[in-house]
Amino acid sequence: MYCYTIINNLKCVLSELETWSKDSMEHHTFILKFADCRNIRLGYNLTNEIRESRRYFKEFNEEINDVIAEYESISSYNHYAKLLREIKRLLQRFIKYDKKFLSILKDLQTIGRRDNIWQTLIDHIFDEQKYSFRLMKNLKRQLN
Repeated sequence: MYCYTIINNLKCVLSELETWSKDSMEHHTFILKFADCRNIRLGYNLTNEIRESRRYFKEFNEEINDVIAEYESISSYNHYAKLLREIKRLLQRFIKYDKKFLSILKDLQTIGRRDNIWQTLIDHIFDEQKYSFRLMKNLKRQLN
């Protein structure tokens, strides 16, 4: 989206992380609300997994915003090197959180199989999360 899959500066990587962590956080909320509207029972454990995963992305998004503010005040090479290490660490964390969310989405695909609208929503979110997973792995590989 911002990097066109080729990194041209660190700001584009931070923008991708910020956008996808925010979208991922919103996906969780939308899933819970939509399931309620469609009378789809997710069960206690799956609902808690969704909420916990959302919390990870929310905290992650807040951290990304702090790093973006730090990026905008960089004044030396030493700070730049530190920021680069931090971005690599953040990419790895996003990949970890997204992998867990993709697993939750696979579980959600097995629920409400007769509800085509539900299945379309979950498949759409799954495709978006799969894209973000591949994107972050690609960005991380470019920074190594």
